[in-house]
Amino acid sequence: MQIREECIIEDISYRHPVFSAPTRKLQSDMYSINESGSRVKLAGSYFHSRKMGPDIIGSHESAFDSGSAAAESVLRSASSGRQ
Repeated sequence: MQIREECIIEDISYRHPVFSAPTRKLQSDMYSINESGSRVKLAGSYFHSRKMGPDIIGSHESAFDSGSAAAESVLRSASSGRQ
């Protein structure tokens, strides 16, 4: 199948992030950032997957798991009366 140039809105190149050694060292503390009293919770593929371990960063699984962890933190805060 030939792609017609007039049908292309934008051509974007994507790639998975490459994490440095210092970033990898921070993974053990990454999830503690959402346990502060802040109402702002962070999530994304730069968090590692809690179930799959610190080697799984920069993936869809780590992004999903960090979103789940952030939601769990919001629920804990709400149930304890903290806002």
